[in-house]
Amino acid sequence: MLLGDALLFHSLIVHRGVGNRTRNRLRLSVDYRYQAVSEPITEASLRPHFNRISWEEIYRGWERPELQYYWRRLPLRIASFTRAYHRSAGR
Repeated sequence: MLLGDALLFHSLIVHRGVGNRTRNRLRLSVDYRYQAVSEPITEASLRPHFNRISWEEIYRGWERPELQYYWRRLPLRIASFTRAYHRSAGR
């Protein structure tokens, strides 16, 4: 891999990152997720990552309030979280 390269994984691909092997350099990683609006989503997936900060804190000072909470205008089907997939994947 070269500086600026990107990797894309399907959600069912088993993957992991390795430790930062560079010296005196910061390595940044982001996790972008795509999901069709027609698929069910869990409530937790609509919260900021790890709940370390609230949406109110994130949106404080935004100049375009119409861009905030965009998902509330979508016809989402909220589903309960289940570990059924995780249990079946170990078979």
